Amino acid sequence: IEFHARSDNATSVYFGRSDVSATNGRELSPGEAVQWNFGADKEASVELRFFYVAVTGSDRIDWTYIAS
Repeated sequence: IEFHARSDNATSVYFGRSDVSATNGRELSPGEAVQWNFGADKEASVELRFFYVAVTGSDRIDWTYIAS
């Protein structure tokens, strides 16, 4: 999964569990991206429904999921 903050965001965005906030979420600055690998070669998996986001105004976070 790749999470990426849109480059035109005015502030940082956050993603994490259902209680995500600026104090306990993974911060992404405008234009920043992070990849998490939960592939077949890993010992873990995760359901996409467990990810939540915290944004301000019209800021957005996008994600890409590649199933193999």
